[in-house]
Amino acid sequence: MEIRVQELTKIIKKQRILSNVTLSFSGVYGLLGPNGAGKTTLMKILASLMDFNERVH
Repeated sequence: MEIRVQELTKIIKKQRILSNVTLSFSGVYGLLGPNGAGKTTLMKILASLMDFNERVH
């Protein structure tokens, strides 16, 4: 299985949590980063537990 994310952005209370995230991977990976980096937000979006912000043109 392959997972692809293109230009994912999430804004909560006027604060940009994720900004234009683009990634592609298959297999098993870990997600590392400092506190407040958006790891949990990204995982919740990938699991469909949280909506992402629609791209505005």
